Amino acid sequence: MGTRLSVEVRADDAAAGAAARDVFFAEVQRLESLLTVYRDDSDVSRVNRAAGIAACGVSADSLDAIARALEFARLTEGLYEPTLGPLTAPWKSPAGAPDARAARRALALVGWSRVRVDRARREIFLPERGMALDLGGFAKGYALDRALALSRAIPGLSRVEADFGGQLLFWTPEGRFAPVSVGLEDPRRPGRLARLIEIAENGSVSVSSQSERPGHLVDPRTGRPADAAAGAAVFAPSAAEAEAWSTALFVAGERGAAARLSARPGVRAFFV
Repeated sequence: MGTRLSVEVRADDAAAGAAARDVFFAEVQRLESLLTVYRDDSDVSRVNRAAGIAACGVSADSLDAIARALEFARLTEGLYEPTLGPLTAPWKSPAGAPDARAARRALALVGWSRVRVDRARREIFLPERGMALDLGGFAKGYALDRALALSRAIPGLSRVEADFGGQLLFWTPEGRFAPVSVGLEDPRRPGRLARLIEIAENGSVSVSSQSERPGHLVDPRTGRPADAAAGAAVFAPSAAEAEAWSTALFVAGERGAAARLSARPGVRAFFV
């Protein structure tokens, strides 16, 4: 998914640890092949090519991922937006940032509520040509959750830790979690620590900022790079929830974050 994944597994014996590690990586790679926009044969790319033409059949996993991304878009009031493809594509190309006129045209094609999901037929339809899904801001977390679910089913595991491009995942069997201190780097001063977060339960920490790839996080309300905060980090029980909310709150900024999270038990936000 365009970044580095490292996984540490602790187990009663080497065979169980190796099996859990291999299952973890294999599941992330499998989901990447379905959800990435960097492969022409992925389900997401096929859905995007069929925009405005016809509904596109997808795998059960892709349908679940897209439906969950749309649900997080609803929960975050569109601050996390999975249909940002027309706006994010220029940032991922050699051309770089779109000009203001191109950004306005692309913004007219954005809107999660317009995506049609047919669960019975297992189809996704983008109703207007030029619309495009981009599951950045969600897919890493979704893949982490799915990979952990498979790995933890292997007997003998005592701990799993993953670092997926700066998104962290922690898991131990019930009641055996050892507290962890997570340092948040100051996006304005690379190499400097902004604050420490104490983690005392299973879950994930996701950090959003523009420091490594300036401009890649776009405000779906304006079509321009988000700049309401220098950085936002979210801890949540699931990695998908942590990533979607860190993206949304980075776009929104600190003001109003507490109200937005008031109905999300176990989710905590930290800002720089």
